[in-house]
Amino acid sequence: MASRYEVPRSNPQRQLLNLEFSKEYGRIQPGGIAPVLINKLPSCWTEATFGLMPHSAGPRDFEHAYHAHAESADKLEPFHQAWKNRQLCVIPMQAFFVPSYTSGSHVLNRFENIEGDWFGVAGLWEVRSGRAGDMYSFTVLTTNVSDHVFMRDFYKDGEEKRIPAVLPSEKYQEFLGATSDEDVRRHLFSFRPERWQVTELQPSWRKQDQ
Repeated sequence: MASRYEVPRSNPQRQLLNLEFSKEYGRIQPGGIAPVLINKLPSCWTEATFGLMPHSAGPRDFEHAYHAHAESADKLEPFHQAWKNRQLCVIPMQAFFVPSYTSGSHVLNRFENIEGDWFGVAGLWEVRSGRAGDMYSFTVLTTNVSDHVFMRDFYKDGEEKRIPAVLPSEKYQEFLGATSDEDVRRHLFSFRPERWQVTELQPSWRKQDQ
């Protein structure tokens, strides 16, 4: 996936568990602040930095930790501790972006629910304590969809094709309560091409997302 995604607008049709956003967030890039629902605080949105920042992270390490492979997050830095501790979160999205190169140049494509509604994506979270209080951060879990014909025109030839691990809407709480690797992963591999509407971004929008 590209490094940016879009948070749902704040209105009554974008509620999750009857929780409403306190403001509008728009497009989020690594280092940006976005709302997430974490299993430690499941009754309210938590604002967090996009890009996982464990205690050992440097000041700009979020730039390299905004997404984690669901197949290997339990083994790799900086994700494995959050995975081990079951620090799970649901990330609300209106759209995410995927590159294509069939035209010979880099083009970004907007993926959104075919019904136009928001969706929840699986993630991991971390917290660091400082003088300003607890500072939360998160990463998006992604899955490999290279075998899906639907994805053949996206990414470069030979490049692994990955998208966010979109959760079934009725499984958010079940995912947040997962207690084993098996419980976590069984929610992550449910890619359904028929649910996505894809729109190629116009040049003026592409520059914002490259």
